[in-house]
Amino acid sequence: MSKKKKDKTIEEYEKLRNKIAMDKVDEIFRTQPDSYISALEEIGFTYYEDDYDDDEEMEEVNAKPENQNQKDLVAYFQGQRELSDKILQTFLEERDTENPNLPLIRKILKGPTKT
Repeated sequence: MSKKKKDKTIEEYEKLRNKIAMDKVDEIFRTQPDSYISALEEIGFTYYEDDYDDDEEMEEVNAKPENQNQKDLVAYFQGQRELSDKILQTFLEERDTENPNLPLIRKILKGPTKT
């Protein structure tokens, strides 16, 4: 097997593996919105409790989307959009941006939002 063919096979395998994981995550968020943490842990994700103070809690309460990417993420977590590669990429971009809206990210990952 040539290196190019092997690379393509690995790439196809990774795409399939990611698609399966995305489908599982999407199903968990849709069907178990109140217990998604334990369900995600059952499929191999690790949950970390963030130690935060009252100031951070107030930041989360007041957090609002500041751009279209953040609005798209809020819409996904409110069940208004389907999970897609674009949503995952948007999340990673927002998380890794120079000045991420961390209060909003924490808020949407903790549970249903009213943003």
